[in-house]
Amino acid sequence: MPARDRPPVLAAVLSLVAVAMPALAHAGGTGADVSAASLPIWIVWVAGAGVVALSFALVGVFLTRSDPRNPGEAEPIGPGDVTGLPRGLVGVARVAGLILWLGVLAPGLSPWNFGWAGPRLVWLGTWTALPLVCYLVGNLWLLVSPFRALAGVAETLRADERPYRYPREVGAWPSVILLVALVGLEIVTPGQDAIVLARLAIAYSAFTVLGMMVFGSRVWLAEVEVFDRVFAWWSTMAPLQLTDEGVQITNPLARMGDKQARGAAGASFLIVLLYGVNFDGFLATPPGRAGIARLGGGTLAHLGLLVLGLALFLAAFWACAEAARRVAGSLRPLGRVGARLAVGLVPIAAGYHLAHAGPYLYEALPLLWETLSDPLALGPAEAVAWTIPAAWGTRIVAFQMTLVVLAHVLAVVGAHEVAFGSFASRVQALKSELPVTILMVVYTVVGLWLAASGVGALGGAG
Repeated sequence: MPARDRPPVLAAVLSLVAVAMPALAHAGGTGADVSAASLPIWIVWVAGAGVVALSFALVGVFLTRSDPRNPGEAEPIGPGDVTGLPRGLVGVARVAGLILWLGVLAPGLSPWNFGWAGPRLVWLGTWTALPLVCYLVGNLWLLVSPFRALAGVAETLRADERPYRYPREVGAWPSVILLVALVGLEIVTPGQDAIVLARLAIAYSAFTVLGMMVFGSRVWLAEVEVFDRVFAWWSTMAPLQLTDEGVQITNPLARMGDKQARGAAGASFLIVLLYGVNFDGFLATPPGRAGIARLGGGTLAHLGLLVLGLALFLAAFWACAEAARRVAGSLRPLGRVGARLAVGLVPIAAGYHLAHAGPYLYEALPLLWETLSDPLALGPAEAVAWTIPAAWGTRIVAFQMTLVVLAHVLAVVGAHEVAFGSFASRVQALKSELPVTILMVVYTVVGLWLAASGVGALGGAG
């Protein structure tokens, strides 16, 4: 796709979102008053899905292939590199990361801790706020990761012994299992139980150090360490990238054609990440609450619904990947096709996360500031969360709906880049995009329904 063709076509695509925004605003509101809005909600669904479909048509017609890229060549999604940054900056950031992580571990290690900082550092700081930073300005997790700081300790403890060979056939599947466990932990554990969280964090830290000792820190961080892999995905959309040459400015959409997930496990990892945001929102809707009640409530009901929904999500994605492979007439294995197609879903993951976390983060900013000021919780918690005015409800839902549609439109552009970097001919590439676009249209309707079900559906606490 020639660079000169991108701006006018992207402007035309984004103008479709601008045209749809009035409809989204008219239907915006809490779940209690959507029926009284000036537009029926089904019109909003049609408008949003129509924008995504028309975006596919515009992109397919006007964005042409630019270079004869070898469809077999693609760089796996990775966290980046900090060797191009000043060593002093990296060292200070690593120490800060260790101090913050110690704030998570402290309730399980010391009785002289008030216990309020740990849950905030994990769920508010790491799980909610840091991703927003990463997909805007790059992978800052590389700088503050306590596990990268502990990698040197693991290498020292191993002394001169060579690490065992990590089983290639296992790949990144352990990180997929860990991410499912993390999503389940977020949903079923009491958010303020600092001692339980600290004990789990201590166990995970020991597990990570042991894994780096046995198999080497490089392969363990690349294949197993769940936070490294989460933030590698989040930062894929960032215009700033950390490389061995320092910080570089890039076009994330154009770069998608040269990226791929780490096999079928890497693609499934992104689907779990995307599903986690949506499932949290689904639990805030009337059908979600009814489903939990029908299953008897409690932990098992939440976990059962989580696993069932995840199975449907994964089945839909891999069915879409198989359809794309067959329609395009590709002989490539399903796992490789899925690994490429998953990259195009990154804008959706980022958009849903921003819609989900944005309102919650606004309310929790005083709590976040207090936590960063006293990460070891040496004093009592005194900050009070802000409250979103009730009058903002309509605007917030309109904001969330717009983000949902915009995320899918950007995903259409990203999927186009991925397709033209994956298949040998223009016809194959365009054919492969059809199943993906259909899936995105359906997913757009689901996302708009979640937003229309109330501020809590996409804006609740992560």
